[in-house]
Amino acid sequence: MSFDIANEAPSLQGILNRTYRGRLILKDVKVGAYDSNWIKEYELFYSKQPHSKPFVKRLIFKDKSIYTGFVHVRPVSDAHKVSETFLSPPREKRDDKNCFITCGNSYNEYGEPAVFCAPFIMPETIFGMCIHGSIWISLKILERRQGQRVEACDIPKIQNMAMGSPYTDQDGLKFSKASRILRMCNCNSFYINNIENPLGTRIDDEKMIYTLYAYVESGLPVIIGVDTRDLDYLEDLRSDYHSIVAIGHTMTDGKVDEFIFHDESNLPLRETK
Repeated sequence: MSFDIANEAPSLQGILNRTYRGRLILKDVKVGAYDSNWIKEYELFYSKQPHSKPFVKRLIFKDKSIYTGFVHVRPVSDAHKVSETFLSPPREKRDDKNCFITCGNSYNEYGEPAVFCAPFIMPETIFGMCIHGSIWISLKILERRQGQRVEACDIPKIQNMAMGSPYTDQDGLKFSKASRILRMCNCNSFYINNIENPLGTRIDDEKMIYTLYAYVESGLPVIIGVDTRDLDYLEDLRSDYHSIVAIGHTMTDGKVDEFIFHDESNLPLRETK
């Protein structure tokens, strides 16, 4: 079955063009696939919307003949149709000499073949903003960590744990609430707020980078709050709060030169200093 990605899911087209350099080939489309996030979004809001269905389309991709994973595409959306995404990193990011993803694991979700990846999602803004997507990504990564019993949750449940309602009204969450949600899901979590800390207790940039490196090197994702003006890959330089998830880093001559992020509102596997 054919699927017009550019027209039906432009956000996915951006991911394929910019993250995977147009190399992925759509090999199969499974209509009526189950997606744990979408089914909850459908039950809570979209069941009465025109053209809405309780299932998604599962797009299966390959890089040449190699299975790369799949992307779920929502039938309708208020923001992005890209739902749960399990795609292995591009081939250049799988080269240990240049770059490696420290938080990836082997996922065989929904009965599909196993794929080594760090899961990604683009939130429905009715139920979640960038911070909710960051929490979802972190929980999906951590649920596969040995010795932990982390509970991964759909995005409406994450918002419900924070506010007692599954609806965001397009508002984000403070890091204190994000940290609490992670602890409620059996994670060891804490947060550092350099903006609110007195000048004498702030962590300088060098120490912050070393701290970030230590966690991602240990295979632990780190949610980072940033000003969008500080993200060198964004064309819109308006000041705004945003959260992204550090999932790895690149290396040159044995030294870290850039970190790798999942940006839930933009693209997965972004590299920035």
